[in-house]
Amino acid sequence: MARVEDDWLMRFAQHAETVWQRDKWHEQFGMPERDSGFGYTAEQVRDLAEFDMDRMLAYYDAVRVETIRFLDSITADTLAETPHAERRPGYTIANMFSHVMVEEAQHVGQVAYLRGIQRGIGK
Repeated sequence: MARVEDDWLMRFAQHAETVWQRDKWHEQFGMPERDSGFGYTAEQVRDLAEFDMDRMLAYYDAVRVETIRFLDSITADTLAETPHAERRPGYTIANMFSHVMVEEAQHVGQVAYLRGIQRGIGK
């Protein structure tokens, strides 16, 4: 979820380097700079480095600081801007925020579903 928010808010909306790259979070997680895990096979997921929740939450906090900074800087007119009109004609900042909210809500639901499977029925 942090990577989704980071990529959309930094690269798409602001044409800036992601927090992941800028602050070298990829090194802390032992992942390539331009890698997100999207499309990984089961074996690649299995072979990921041990997950550190405190580190992930620190990265998410760093992303959220940038998100809030961007939100505080925009106006109603900003929401109509199309920062990548050549690649995504008509896709506005407002569309991006809508996309990010839905995608992150879906990920939260996926995590809850997996936790339910792990716990089992009635637990």
